[in-house]
Amino acid sequence: MDISKTLTREQYLYMAKLAELSERYEDVTNNMNNLVTLYVSPTSALTEVERKLLLTGNKNVVDQLRSAWRTVSLVEQNKEGRKNGDPEERVRKYRHKLEGEISKVCDGILKLLNETLIPSAGSSIESKVFYYTIRGDYERYLAEINVGDDECSEKATLSYKAAQTIALADLRPSHPLRLSLALNFSVHFYEILKATQTACSMARVAFDDALEDMNSSPGEPSMESLHIMQLLRYNVTASSWLNDLRDQVEHNRVLNVIYRSATALGTRLPSIANAKARVAVAGALLRPVSSSTKVVMKRAQDVAQAVVKSRSSLP
Repeated sequence: MDISKTLTREQYLYMAKLAELSERYEDVTNNMNNLVTLYVSPTSALTEVERKLLLTGNKNVVDQLRSAWRTVSLVEQNKEGRKNGDPEERVRKYRHKLEGEISKVCDGILKLLNETLIPSAGSSIESKVFYYTIRGDYERYLAEINVGDDECSEKATLSYKAAQTIALADLRPSHPLRLSLALNFSVHFYEILKATQTACSMARVAFDDALEDMNSSPGEPSMESLHIMQLLRYNVTASSWLNDLRDQVEHNRVLNVIYRSATALGTRLPSIANAKARVAVAGALLRPVSSSTKVVMKRAQDVAQAVVKSRSSLP
């Protein structure tokens, strides 16, 4: 990155905040990426405000590109729905163009994370969880556009696991960073690894552990934690996740019937010997919502509008 040191750290931060208020997210990204490149080191880490702005800028830019990529990919796949005048080769080239732009954004933030931000985290638990989670996110976005590339998906899995190891050991179950990690990691299992049962189980466990932690702790839980819990609960009960999970439950039930029949005939089927256990686990994810869960979800709904989109204010 060829940039001149024309602004101070405070000036880059100010301009990033101004760009965020103006919803100019590419400018947010440019200012924060420059701030990181010029001023962050192992002895000078990002503040929480700076971290959130860095995430806000890059996330909004890449999400817009991902949305466009998904739309174009659907058009490309739906040949029957295209008009006769829509050139197939032109659609394919446009998808490749979007993939190049997504890769550029992802590669840029991953370079900052690996070379500057993660080393700057030092002994800060929250910074480590935050950065490893973000690294997993952007590696997941690369896996999304590189379908079948096991290396991309494996990198994302390892980054999420690195964040998970730290979070489970050192952060409370209701901590927003731990909840956010569980949310994003479960999406990775569902969308990239196509492991619906694992995704639902991870989201459900994170939700239940946070609920128990909140119920046993004095004071009001943070609005951010409640909002993430609402998203976790939504994903577990979302029609697509739920339908996929029910399909897996039905599939495992069939395997269970085969297993029982085979056992009666004295046949060994080790590959499906645990089908009954899998049915029990998947079925447990579909259990009714408890009254204590309803209380927390009602509280989350009351504050959700206040945290749909948090913005930093100008100094």
